[in-house]
Amino acid sequence: MDERYIAQIAALQAGETGQKKLSRSAVVVIGCGAIGTVTAAALARAGIGKIKLIDKDSVEYRDLTTHALFDEEDVKNQLPKAMATERHLKTINSAIEIQCILVNVDPSNVEELISNADLVVGGLNDNPTSFLINDACKKHKIPWVHGKAIAFWGTTMNIIPDATPCYQCVFGSPLTHERIYTVENAGAISSTSHIIGALQFTEAIKILTGSKEINRDLITIDVWKGTLHHLKANYRSSCLACAGKYQYLEGKYEAKATRLCDGGKAVEVLSPNIRKISLPDIAEKLSAVGQVKYNEFMLRFNFNSYEIVVFPDGRAIFKNTSDEALALKLYNQYIGG
Repeated sequence: MDERYIAQIAALQAGETGQKKLSRSAVVVIGCGAIGTVTAAALARAGIGKIKLIDKDSVEYRDLTTHALFDEEDVKNQLPKAMATERHLKTINSAIEIQCILVNVDPSNVEELISNADLVVGGLNDNPTSFLINDACKKHKIPWVHGKAIAFWGTTMNIIPDATPCYQCVFGSPLTHERIYTVENAGAISSTSHIIGALQFTEAIKILTGSKEINRDLITIDVWKGTLHHLKANYRSSCLACAGKYQYLEGKYEAKATRLCDGGKAVEVLSPNIRKISLPDIAEKLSAVGQVKYNEFMLRFNFNSYEIVVFPDGRAIFKNTSDEALALKLYNQYIGG
């Protein structure tokens, strides 16, 4: 066994046997943001055999305040978060297998993305996507660890199929759990995501090594007040996911414009008809209208006071606006038309 893991082996209840289990494990990290980068870095240092990194966004300067791995070079190179995370993890542990995927997680791809995983880690403030992950993991009996961090408050819980209440049991539905607080209106500090990420990592290695001391509660923290609470998670008799009815997984993928809670004014547009797009073709089309820059990962287009970022999967982010109707109109006019 690699000598780098000596201290970890001594701490693990399962010792060297536990370390071998970690080296044979495959973990999918969905969301390479403030929480995900903390958890992913710890998983790489722990010697997890295979780590799949999934994220849809690129690194911005505002991310450097709260995201654990990124630096100014990542911003200058306009790297996707998944790719930037992969780059840094390979400098941490070159002996493990790391794969990055730049994609929006939706009902059409989530099952494939988590296939063959021993564990899924969700570092997301996006509530609807968490319900989707919950459906997919329940269906395929894959344990997953939820994490969320906004301002000084964070939550995390383990969802173990057939052993614990699920995410839908605790949170109901996206409609009954409104995003009252977001990064956009409440802000974010790094200590919250670091603590949630650390808790996620600890639960991950407990699950992967077969520990009997897995947390079965919803953990909430307030780093400003210095509090941590365990709230009992209960099964809900009306939970569709526990009844084997996966409404979010089976839902139709519809076109939508959604305000992003990323600390600034931005709207994301997802198209049901476009799954792949040629950035050079879009660049040629838009060059007569405004300034265009692109690489293999994304295209940036400045039009009036708006900055539009287009990705190869047809997804686009409209910055400097919170008007969803306007974003859809611009998308149809310049990208999807």
